[in-house]
Amino acid sequence: MRSYLACLMTLRVSMMRFWLRIHLSLGAFDHFIFKISLCAFSGIFVAKYFSFSLGWHLATRGFTRKSVAFVSDSLCILRVMRRFVRIQFKQLTLVFGVLALCAFGGCQRMSDTDGDTVLVFAAVSLSDSLSEVGGAFREETGTDVTFNFAGSQTLAQQIAASGRGDLFISADEEWMDFIAAKEHLEAGSRISLLSNRLVLVSAADAEFRVDRLEDLCSLDFEFLCIGDPDAVPAGRYARKWFEQERCGDGETLWEGSRSRISPAPDVRAALEQVLSRSDSIGVVYRTDFLRARERTKLLLESPLQDIRYPAALLKGRENVSGGAAFYEFLKSEKVMAIFERHGFGRVE
Repeated sequence: MRSYLACLMTLRVSMMRFWLRIHLSLGAFDHFIFKISLCAFSGIFVAKYFSFSLGWHLATRGFTRKSVAFVSDSLCILRVMRRFVRIQFKQLTLVFGVLALCAFGGCQRMSDTDGDTVLVFAAVSLSDSLSEVGGAFREETGTDVTFNFAGSQTLAQQIAASGRGDLFISADEEWMDFIAAKEHLEAGSRISLLSNRLVLVSAADAEFRVDRLEDLCSLDFEFLCIGDPDAVPAGRYARKWFEQERCGDGETLWEGSRSRISPAPDVRAALEQVLSRSDSIGVVYRTDFLRARERTKLLLESPLQDIRYPAALLKGRENVSGGAAFYEFLKSEKVMAIFERHGFGRVE
């Protein structure tokens, strides 16, 4: 019976992982429908699995004392599953009933923002500066701007899945290329908006001292906190920086540090990891160091010069005029002064 329960848990975990992979592209109402459907059909699958297993067990082992106990437990589980599925289908019936009423009654799904609001998907490292820019745009035009801040990889996947948004500002060119390949960018609108720098940091109370990057080959630290190098732009840049240095045994600094990497979903999360431990170091953007300089120690600046923040208008956007107006506003001298005050650079 334990093996069957383990199988049930494995099935549930697999389905939850599948749900987590797509939940970012769904609205709250979509979440509700999808979750109920998933629970209902997973219940059917599990019930059929127990029915098949029960028949196989009786056919191969006969009616022994252990078989009777197994049958009793299995029937109990089947009764629970049947009740569970019945409840889920009642909820599904209610949901589809509401949908039918909406279809025939003229209901429309409300969007997350109204038609006069500009929706901007932007890298989380821009959150402070863009919030200020959004306030300035509101004062000047009377149009509100709603920002969706997250890691560039998360934003790109959301845009590709939902087709929502008026403007996308990524922390690297690769995720903008991803959106371009999905044909979500308005032709001719892609620009390199800003530049940034990488820095090596630790918590302010840490005792680390680094004069050159090669010092990390012998530095006694517990974790290297960076954005996930497989997806997060700051993590990709960190890997590129560390691959340029070799330690005494011939391997790159990146290869020598991989076992101590603590990956984070975005650069702000990587910085928080660093600040929570005095035995760890991290690679973040210079702009993120500046906003937390009282709690952070600057160890080293990266020589990388190719960190760019591309921006582009999104095809099929809801607020055509508002999105275009904010796009032009981003390129103004007034806004560039705000970005520079937060530590960003201009693209030459």
